[in-house]
Amino acid sequence: MDRTAELHRLLAEYRKMERAMTRLEDTKKTLRAALQRILEEEGESIFLANVDDEPIILELKPRVEIRYNEDLLRSRLGQDYHRILQPDLAKIRQHLAELESDLAPHLDKIGSPSREKIQQLVSSGEIPMDAFRGAFQKIHKPILFVKKPPPGGWGSQTQ
Repeated sequence: MDRTAELHRLLAEYRKMERAMTRLEDTKKTLRAALQRILEEEGESIFLANVDDEPIILELKPRVEIRYNEDLLRSRLGQDYHRILQPDLAKIRQHLAELESDLAPHLDKIGSPSREKIQQLVSSGEIPMDAFRGAFQKIHKPILFVKKPPPGGWGSQTQ
């Protein structure tokens, strides 16, 4: 079998499995929701069963999620608002570009070497290349991406 035919065969099997997994994940979500609904309706938090000779435990645990109206709290607390805050990684990522200069004094604790910055500083001559010799490990890791075409397609397709 030639390589192209083998790639097509493997990709067809891969896509078939992806579609099956999507259906299974959707079914799993539906079943979990139905199980949860029944436990909630029955007022039960634990259900024990044997399914296919395997013991199964369903446990419904209450989880409290609190979402604050931050603008309202900020206006009510005024100067004290900062006293209730702690770092939020999602917000840090969201505002990283504008926080970079504020974070600079702490980069020795929270930063990692940036390949782009190293290349820039070495190519400009500001830092000698010798400083990096033996100070890093280059690991080659191939990554395979299997993509679907965008809604308009890729233009020409291979068969």
